[in-house]
Amino acid sequence: LQGQVEVRSGGRAHGKRGVGRTIGELALLTGEPRTADVVALKPTRCLEIAKAELFDLVLKNPDIGLKMMADLLHRLNEADRALGARSA
Repeated sequence: LQGQVEVRSGGRAHGKRGVGRTIGELALLTGEPRTADVVALKPTRCLEIAKAELFDLVLKNPDIGLKMMADLLHRLNEADRALGARSA
């Protein structure tokens, strides 16, 4: 809703997220433990959504699910590029 955060794991920064971006959805969707920490870089206000509420919201508003999917794919592409740059 407001602010900016940075996603970190293993002592490394993995990108910043701002207004309108999602964090924590991977653990929510997969049921697996979270894989990173999120640190506020600016005063930040987030909207927390429980798993059942998220699923209900996406069923009623498929555009939200499509936006989440596009965001996840964008991050996957970024990770692939970063891995390719490190292995080259």
